[in-house]
Amino acid sequence: MVSRKKTANSKGRKAAKQGKKTQEANSPQKQRLKVSKNVQDEDDFLNEAIMIAATEKQALEEAAAAEERRQDSGDTQGRHQNGNTALREGNDDDRCWHGFKPSSHRQHVLCYEFVKTFGTVHDEAMARNEDGFVLGIKATEEKHPEAWKNMACIKPIISCCLCIGTKLICEGEYNGSRLYATLARYLEEVIAVENSIQNDIYWTKVFQLYGADEHTLVKYFRRRIPCNCLNERYNEVKHLTKLGICYNPDCPLPDRKSERCKLRHCTKCCQANYCSIECQRADWKSHKKTCVDWSSKNKTDADVLEVADTQCHEKITDIAAMSKALAQEWSEKAEKHCTHGW
Repeated sequence: MVSRKKTANSKGRKAAKQGKKTQEANSPQKQRLKVSKNVQDEDDFLNEAIMIAATEKQALEEAAAAEERRQDSGDTQGRHQNGNTALREGNDDDRCWHGFKPSSHRQHVLCYEFVKTFGTVHDEAMARNEDGFVLGIKATEEKHPEAWKNMACIKPIISCCLCIGTKLICEGEYNGSRLYATLARYLEEVIAVENSIQNDIYWTKVFQLYGADEHTLVKYFRRRIPCNCLNERYNEVKHLTKLGICYNPDCPLPDRKSERCKLRHCTKCCQANYCSIECQRADWKSHKKTCVDWSSKNKTDADVLEVADTQCHEKITDIAAMSKALAQEWSEKAEKHCTHGW
C-alpha cells in the first residue's frame, strides 16, 4: 500500500516540473524567438501581398493601354472581341441572344471560334490589301473542318453571326455588322447548294451585304431574328433609299453605289448588276468568262424549276378532279334524302 507521504512527494515533483516548464516558456530568450518568428511570417505575408497588388496594377494598366490604343486606331480586332463577348458570357439569362441557342457547350465554343477565326483573318488580309473574305473562309475550312463536313453545324453558326450582327447594330456599329451579314448570307447559300435547292452560290446576293446601306442591312437581320430588338432601329432607317453596287470596278459613281431599283442586271447570267449600259459595256471583257459559267448553271436551275412546276401543276389538276367528283357525289346523296319541305 502506497503511503500518503510518497503520494505527496510525487505530486510535489510534478508541480515543480510544470513550474519549470512554464518559467522556461516565459523566459526572455523564448519570448524573443517567438516574436522574431511572428515578425518574419508577417513580413513574408506583407511582401507577398505587395507583389500581388503590383501584378494586378500592371495588368489593369496594360488593359487600359490596350483599350486606349484600340479606340485611337479603330482596331477591328477589338470590335470582334466586343461582338463576341456576349457569346462567352453564357450565364446571363436577362440578355437577349437574338435567336442564338446552341444545343451544347461544345457547339457554343465551335460557333464562337469559327466566327472569331473568320473575322481575325479577314481583317488581317484586308490590312494587306488582299481578299479578306475568301481568305477568312479558307481559314475556317482549315481550322474547323468538322463544321464544313456536317451541314447541321452551319445553321447555329448562322444564328451566331445574326446574334453578333444584331448586337453591333444596336450599338451603332454598322461596319462590323456588314461583315457578319455577308458571312451569314454566304453560309445560307452554301446550305441551299448542299440541299440541291440551287446549283451554285449567288454571289451578287452575298456581296450586296458587304457594302449594304443601313436600310438593307437592318432589314436583313430583322427578318431573321425571332425577337423585336431591331424594330426601333428599323423605323429609324426604313425611309432611306436602298442602294446596290455596280459590278463595273471602274464605275464613276461614288463607291460604285446606285439606287437598287435603277440597276440593270445582265440578262444572260442574271448575276451582275450595272448602273448603266456604258458600265456594262466597259466591263464586258472581264465579265464575259464568268457570265458563260453562271449562265450555264442558271440554265440547269431553270430546268429544275420547270420540272418542279410541271409536277406541281399535275398535283393541282388531280386535286381539282377529286374535289369535283366529291362535290358531285354529295349532290346526288342530298337529292336522294330530300324531304321536299317536310
